[in-house]
Amino acid sequence: MVKKSLVALFFVAALLICAQIFFRPILLTNLLLSQLLSILYLWSPGFVALFFARKEGIKLPIFAKPKRTCYQIFFYSFAIALTAFLLLILFGGAAPPNAAFLDQPLVGIIGYGLLFFFTGYLLLLVLFSLFFIGGELYWRGYLWEKFKEKPPLKAIWMTALIWSLFQLPYTFLILSYHAPGITSIIFNGLLMVALFFAFTPALTYFRVKCGSIFASTLFYASISAAFGYFMVLFPFIQKRSLAMYGGFTILGLVAFSLIFKLYSTETWKKLKQE
Repeated sequence: MVKKSLVALFFVAALLICAQIFFRPILLTNLLLSQLLSILYLWSPGFVALFFARKEGIKLPIFAKPKRTCYQIFFYSFAIALTAFLLLILFGGAAPPNAAFLDQPLVGIIGYGLLFFFTGYLLLLVLFSLFFIGGELYWRGYLWEKFKEKPPLKAIWMTALIWSLFQLPYTFLILSYHAPGITSIIFNGLLMVALFFAFTPALTYFRVKCGSIFASTLFYASISAAFGYFMVLFPFIQKRSLAMYGGFTILGLVAFSLIFKLYSTETWKKLKQE
């Protein structure tokens, strides 16, 4: 059934990409419609996962009673995003602090920081969770349930590869609109693949450790929301800043996987026994 689900997944993806190309003149002037198509693309794996899981009688553990590890998601994700942004500032990839902080007393700076935290990070966390859970229903849901009897690292890298192959065509299409040029498209495409491969062990860790798909969704959404929050505090000053930040985030995710020994088969055997 995995092969059938993959055929269905890539068929739906191809239809949505064709829609993006066919309606491009309209989408360039209609931001709402463009965003709706993007959200539909993000959610298409979820629809496929729900269909095949129901057909095969597979129960997808979307939510579970929170464990201590679940609460640590916010700390780890924020730490990775903060480290990446501090490195970005260090290497000159971010502008001086947001103008709202200028000429403010300490109380004012703290107040604006808290305001941006609620209007930036928390709001984005909710939105990204709603967007990303669609994909996670397939990658860390249906696909993990089908692959979990395989050697753990093999299952993880297979998932990362399929995730990348699914996302790349849409990424290339979006880049052709906003960052045209073969060099830019290839570089950013490879960066995206590297990011997915760096993300997959960590996302799978939270999926297994917390026993829920929402846990991996929350980690993915929290890192993305933290990026939005820090970007409000220290806006980008050049186009290459996004690639730099992506590279530093990859290093942070790899460091996380090394610290928790997620590249070790023995670690995964222990996690599956818990």
